[in-house]
Amino acid sequence: EIGWIAQGEQLEAAVIARHRAAPYDFIYERQSLWSRAGVGAASVLGIPCIMEVNAPLREEAQRYRKLAAVAQTQAIEHDVYSSADAIIAVSQGVKRHVIAAGGREETTHVMANGVDRDAFSSAIAPAAVTGLGTGPVIGFSGGLKHWHGIQDLLEAFRIVAAQIDEARLLIVGDGPKRSWIEGFAAGARLDDKVVITGWMAHEEIPALVRRMDIATAPYPAHEDFYFSPLKLFEYMAAGRPVVASALGQISDVIDHGRNGLLSRAGDSGSLAEELLKLCHDPDLADRLGRQAAVSSAAYSWRTIGERITVIAQSAGAGTLAKECVSS
Repeated sequence: EIGWIAQGEQLEAAVIARHRAAPYDFIYERQSLWSRAGVGAASVLGIPCIMEVNAPLREEAQRYRKLAAVAQTQAIEHDVYSSADAIIAVSQGVKRHVIAAGGREETTHVMANGVDRDAFSSAIAPAAVTGLGTGPVIGFSGGLKHWHGIQDLLEAFRIVAAQIDEARLLIVGDGPKRSWIEGFAAGARLDDKVVITGWMAHEEIPALVRRMDIATAPYPAHEDFYFSPLKLFEYMAAGRPVVASALGQISDVIDHGRNGLLSRAGDSGSLAEELLKLCHDPDLADRLGRQAAVSSAAYSWRTIGERITVIAQSAGAGTLAKECVSS
């Protein structure tokens, strides 16, 4: 961990050196647990630093992994949050974390994650996937980790499959829960109805999402749901009807019955009910999918980039840049 902190210091020096050759108007950095490179270089160069924060990284490291340099990372985090000219938090939950850890309310902006709408488009042909048959395909895309709600999805699919024998579950991704999924499917006699692609390159995901008749984001109940799920925006841009847990930002993005359906978080019965609703009503599924694609325009990376540029200009980008003179 101390080595990673040293790498952050080396990065700061490299950014300063490159600025001398081709000056920047501002620095945009996605937060790293170990780096104050962006705010450090911006301070030396006299240009703004915009910091993107995707999660409470230190808290995640302490909760899910090992973290030895707690004091050092806490100091870096406070320095970054208090020094950045503006912070882009991907959700209200992340913003609350930023403020509690030293960020300023007036310079912390909430901006959800987004999607490349050209890559994820309803015009893309669905992928050919062996084993899915001709019945309704319920899908999930993402890392197979316990906080993604895979357990609830499998339980819900068992309910769906008991009523619709032709239904299939397409899981696009890999991760630590894969062996559990395979064991569950075998034990529930669903192994011929569950297809797991394994890890896929990102450019292959759009066609696989298009193969889903219903796309899911079945997150479990969470006291402080701070996620801004990329999969949600990708599903929507691809024109897929979405069933997602009514949590945090998801409830802001999905208007139940208009551009998707919401289920109770951690409730496999509620999830199954919404999935069956779409399986039995293709017209509703089609309408929700088309409206989801329209709604996704607000979350395109181009739109987000334009908003960030305005924030950078407000912070002085383009007017504060000055020649860096070595001391």
